[in-house]
Amino acid sequence: MDGKQFKKIDKVALFREIDFRELGDHIKNKQVQKSDAIFLCHPAAQSAFLTWSRLTKSQKFDWSSTRYANFLNQQISLFLLVDESQKTTKTGPAVYKFFNSFDILRVILKSDTHNDKFTIKLIKNSDTAVIEYLAWREVVALLYSNVLNKDTGLPNFRDLVNENMPAHLKLKFFHNNNLDVEQLIQEIKENQQIKFNRRQYDYLVAKRRSLNPRIEDIPKNIFFHQILQDAKHDDQ
Repeated sequence: MDGKQFKKIDKVALFREIDFRELGDHIKNKQVQKSDAIFLCHPAAQSAFLTWSRLTKSQKFDWSSTRYANFLNQQISLFLLVDESQKTTKTGPAVYKFFNSFDILRVILKSDTHNDKFTIKLIKNSDTAVIEYLAWREVVALLYSNVLNKDTGLPNFRDLVNENMPAHLKLKFFHNNNLDVEQLIQEIKENQQIKFNRRQYDYLVAKRRSLNPRIEDIPKNIFFHQILQDAKHDDQ
């Protein structure tokens, strides 16, 4: 029997190009050399960036990725907010605050090459509400990627989003006070065109618990093992 039907996540809004006019004052392209710059996460994007980082910590992002190539070809935009107030001297490195394209930033920040030059979209005086939304958009987009861990990614995604995303953005993205398990299942089924049900989701939750057991999670009866066993049958 089908469960409750939820309003779909708006993937068109999720992946559309950012409208420059949403971001604040004059925007210009600027070539940046890594050794002459300091990159900090914008305060309004920190919670989203930390959530994104936890969900992608086992994922490798490198120079060979298609997205990074598209960035170098300026088919993907990296927006940075210039922060003149944190520049210690006139000749010191410029301070830029990031809030989007976290995967590209990870490649840049982890690179050992210091003479890399790349083009960014530079903005000033941006609306923090817009920055917060765009940062969390990076997190929600993970749901439609192949980046999430196959064993623990979905339950981790739901838990971390429900715990950390501001209430007004949950309403905006999920049309609900929280991301419901059934809504998550519905999105996965429709996006990936696969059979996926609540029992399989519960299997992933139980598998996560077995991979990262806490003292209070050590099973005291066979129920925990039965969830794993039943879900394995569904996968076959």
